[in-house]
Amino acid sequence: MLESVRRFQKFDLYTKTDHDLPNIDELKPYYLSLIEKYIPGLVA
Repeated sequence: MLESVRRFQKFDLYTKTDHDLPNIDELKPYYLSLIEKYIPGLVA
């Protein structure tokens, strides 16, 4: 059974690692500008 699990792992879409995570500090200005554009003043 462990052999089957190991073969399946390479297709697992839900396993995440640190290098797959986006840099929040780089994305934050982009999303804040979208929030301000579409719902200005409603989200702080």
